[in-house]
Amino acid sequence: MKDQRIISRTAQRIARCVLLLRKQRGLTQKQFGSRLAQKMQQSYVGRIERGTIAVNIETIDSILEAHGINLLDFLALAEPDAMIIRSAKTHHENNARNDLLYLISDMDDATLEFILEIIKLFKYYPGETAARPGVLKAAGHRPVLKNRIK
Repeated sequence: MKDQRIISRTAQRIARCVLLLRKQRGLTQKQFGSRLAQKMQQSYVGRIERGTIAVNIETIDSILEAHGINLLDFLALAEPDAMIIRSAKTHHENNARNDLLYLISDMDDATLEFILEIIKLFKYYPGETAARPGVLKAAGHRPVLKNRIK
């Protein structure tokens, strides 16, 4: 019974996301369906939006690709304030992780390797790096980070 409720809740969330994405883009159901790689009839889009049919991963992928949206942003359409519900600690940790992932998503490999080395220093020598910023310089890293961040 619990599994059915989870599937049902997930299906409802996806249905709501499809509806909100379509409305956000100002499209009719027919226009929305015609943009997908696997063209969909208007009635099929309507059934997805009402949650009366299960949507497979290929359909979701087609929707994401056709509308230039990633999965996380798509799912966030249904619950834009979900982060507010979480505890302050979890909220802060998730935001920090998400911010970090966003910031590094388009960096070149050399910059990512540089950042990785700094993170390793902080992870394996936490007291030394926090108390003595010179540790980064002594380890052969460039001392000024703020000039590297755009």
